[in-house]
Amino acid sequence: MLAVIAIIGILASLLLGAVHKAHARAKDRVWRLEAPGFISLIQDRLSRYYQSQISYPAWTADDLYRRHVFDDRIMGFLRSPKVTFIPFSSTDPDDKWILRVVNIWPEEKSPIGLLKTSVTKPE
Repeated sequence: MLAVIAIIGILASLLLGAVHKAHARAKDRVWRLEAPGFISLIQDRLSRYYQSQISYPAWTADDLYRRHVFDDRIMGFLRSPKVTFIPFSSTDPDDKWILRVVNIWPEEKSPIGLLKTSVTKPE
């Protein structure tokens, strides 16, 4: 009986590694499919917020979360190691990256994201 339990335990431990790897791959694929939608959602939220502002203070993602511009889903996306949110201010150049996502798909060589001009009102 102990031998059968030991064999079942060994087989289960071998299977657990494969299940974990498959789960990680599926989670990564879901993230890659949702990333473009999050980028457009962030652009929409920032555009609506900055349309009502006179100046653009250098607020971090946490500051924007506290002001209810970002929600929990957006903050979860921004915590990904592939995503960089760069606070900007009114003194920054207009062509500055404010959100950069690298390697959504392996064949992409350049990052995608948002520039400051895509979320601020024209001057």
